[in-house]
Amino acid sequence: MENVVLTTDVERSRFLGRTYGWMALALLISAVSAFVTAISIVNPYGQFTAFGKFLYGGRFGFIVLFLAELGLVWYLSSASDEFP
Repeated sequence: MENVVLTTDVERSRFLGRTYGWMALALLISAVSAFVTAISIVNPYGQFTAFGKFLYGGRFGFIVLFLAELGLVWYLSSASDEFP
């Protein structure tokens, strides 16, 4: 026999509300970080800032950020096994 979990409409609505709330928060954080990154690459005179030079002045900065992102995904994926 299958394991069946019965939920009420209130529980289901509360779960979906929290889920969409977390998704909206994640989208807001992504938008703010993208905006901050975009305005910190080039100054008002059209010249690269130190951060812009780090990212686009050579491939080293981009590779470091790429590897950091992969490491973060790997860490969070392995840490998710600890949570139910």
